Amino acid sequence: KSLQTILVLSSLLFFSSQISAQSNSDLGVRFTTSDYCRFQLEFRKPLSEKYTFRIGSSLGLGNGYHYDVVSASNDSVVTMREKVQWGYYGDLRFGLERNLKWKNFSLHADLILGYRRIEHQNWNSFSMLDSNNVWTSLNYDPYNSGDPLDVAAKSTEHYFGGGLCAGISYNIPLSNRFILNLNANYTGMVLFTVAYNETADLLNEFNDGSGTTFELYANAGIGLRYVFGKKEKTQEIGN
Repeated sequence: KSLQTILVLSSLLFFSSQISAQSNSDLGVRFTTSDYCRFQLEFRKPLSEKYTFRIGSSLGLGNGYHYDVVSASNDSVVTMREKVQWGYYGDLRFGLERNLKWKNFSLHADLILGYRRIEHQNWNSFSMLDSNNVWTSLNYDPYNSGDPLDVAAKSTEHYFGGGLCAGISYNIPLSNRFILNLNANYTGMVLFTVAYNETADLLNEFNDGSGTTFELYANAGIGLRYVFGKKEKTQEIGN
């Protein structure tokens, strides 16, 4: 047993030394064209000459809008239903990157665990014709209106799910410490409703808070990576 333990520990030490001998790790920030993952933070650790381990996180917004529709009108008052929606998104990503034979190009694939929250608010607003025959908007607090139907109706949806992201990157060495990163990605996500609540939905405007969302989207990104330690070769920075 002692011999087996020594052999296992020796193998682990050898494996660790081999990883440490590879090019250094880096930490990068990236901005993308997708609202869901507008800002990304990513750490990379080389595992071999061809493969690199990746772990990262994304933050963003999505599904936002604000519009109104006329719900009632007469000669002196127009009632409009204001409809507002906005969302928040965050995820954690794990994956691998493989260097290609073309200098500075690589392919990557990531497993994604994501969370999304969507907020809805609907309320009435009014335009009134005054004594000077001019239409003016009525300013009031939609959260403390005397009429229950004028109070803002609210709902919040919470989603959790997973997905896969695949893409290609091009890394441009700027110095021994910094790498400019360009990439293009294609992502598929499945999100499940895990919680739902609503307030003052007297008109039954919102859904029942159940369902599954499936999404496919592409995006492009640009970012900057900081390389830990000192690189000896410019070619290693590109990888």
